[in-house]
Amino acid sequence: MTPLRLLPWLSVWLLALVTMFAAPVFAQSSNDSEGSNGAESAEPQTYESLANLLEDEQARQELIDLLRSQASEVAESSELAEGAAQDSDIAPEDVSLPRQLAQLTSNVVGDVGGQFEQIALLVRGLFVGGGESVFDMAVFVSAAINLGIVIVATFAMFIVFRRVAKPLFTKISGWSQQGNGLTPVLRLIVCVAIAAVIDVLLVALAYVGGNLVATFAVGEVGDLSTRASLFLNAFLIIELLKAAVRMLFSSRYEGLRLLPISAQEASYWNRWLARLIGMVGYGLMVVVPLVNFYVSAAVGQALGTLIMLLAFIYAVVVVLKNRVRLRDNLNTVGSRSTLAASRVSLQLFARTWHMFALLYFLMVFVLTLVRPGDALPFVLFATLKTLAAVVVGLLVSTFLTQTIGRRIQLSPDMRRKLPMLEKRLNSYVPNALRILRTVIVVTVIMVVLDAWGAFDLAAWYASEAGAGLVSKLISVAMILIVAIGAWLGLASLIEHKLNPDTGVGEPAARAKTLLSLFRNALAIAMW
Repeated sequence: MTPLRLLPWLSVWLLALVTMFAAPVFAQSSNDSEGSNGAESAEPQTYESLANLLEDEQARQELIDLLRSQASEVAESSELAEGAAQDSDIAPEDVSLPRQLAQLTSNVVGDVGGQFEQIALLVRGLFVGGGESVFDMAVFVSAAINLGIVIVATFAMFIVFRRVAKPLFTKISGWSQQGNGLTPVLRLIVCVAIAAVIDVLLVALAYVGGNLVATFAVGEVGDLSTRASLFLNAFLIIELLKAAVRMLFSSRYEGLRLLPISAQEASYWNRWLARLIGMVGYGLMVVVPLVNFYVSAAVGQALGTLIMLLAFIYAVVVVLKNRVRLRDNLNTVGSRSTLAASRVSLQLFARTWHMFALLYFLMVFVLTLVRPGDALPFVLFATLKTLAAVVVGLLVSTFLTQTIGRRIQLSPDMRRKLPMLEKRLNSYVPNALRILRTVIVVTVIMVVLDAWGAFDLAAWYASEAGAGLVSKLISVAMILIVAIGAWLGLASLIEHKLNPDTGVGEPAARAKTLLSLFRNALAIAMW
């Protein structure tokens, strides 16, 4: 196993070890603080107690320091503009955006440094912590063993369930590749949907089995511990996310893969995304809450930052490592495209895909620092909406190509009667596909921007301008469809009359002239 693949697992085990051995260091201090807080809360807050507090020199100094620290935090936002406006004639509120961004970057780095100091104090306390600890090693070992049993049992059941369902996945994949009755893209969608339902049921069965083991087989019978509940909830969410990834990058079943890539590429990206999701998910949903409960919220926040930093470094290394390889693959796919716009777009994306990926991971990392409470849910749902919009757009475009993108072939008798009809129909199909693909691309871009909060699609559609634009586009499309249909019908009728092999034979010269003039006048009037 390469060092790159070892990185996420080593980081998770490191955080787990820190969690297990940090509890005895902080147990005594937390118990003492709880006892003192209980004693103080039992006494009523009176003016006399406040006066006694101010008479005490040490307590008074601590209160002064606390108030000054609070004042510095309140003034932090104003210092952002004042510091940037220093040595200039502009007002703080008129400071340029680049200076404010520079100050914000400095503050973020400072926050990360402060959280790393918390981790350093934690590690130092593991070795030099003093005082008599009330930590019960026997209870801790028993709880760790019970949690380990739940983890092993849950994953073992999930692996067994997937092995049992393997022939079913193989059969569904075979029908997707070689079935009849539907177009290939429709078979793919149906088979992927069925496989996804089965995958979700397997995850649910493993989750229920883990709950049964945690409730009746370990610990006290009929009682589900908080530790087991944290792991099982994390298992359910993470494995559902991995199931969604398998819909895109199914490495073992070719007929259940939504993205048109090779099995080797699908296996690589599936493993990488699964490791990244597992590292971040179990770290933030299991390790960090345990640290918050048994140690302190500050240390838990620091460990959460460390997890996100390790995940960010890991993602950056993988993206830079595969920059050239994925660029060549995208260029190969672009060279096969029949549309010039698609070919140019893929070639442009091939040169810049790593920049978008690095920007995405940097944005996720910064959001977890600036908005730790709701950053991950926002990023998760925005990412899922983005992937859904892109995948649906690709599937709709592929479906249109497979259904109306093929060359239309009329029967020999129809070609004999209307020799120009097949040529006319095939001349309109490529232009219609270009228009439809453009509409799909614009729609996908609008949905993606709406997912990340840069554009409110619902509000725009509800507005007068948005509703008017959509209505006009639909009206124009209907007018064009009716005009094309009328032109094809009338032109085919005139052609049928002019064809000497149909009807009553070749028309007279006067009829030929009049029908030709009528056809030309009709074309001018309609176009």
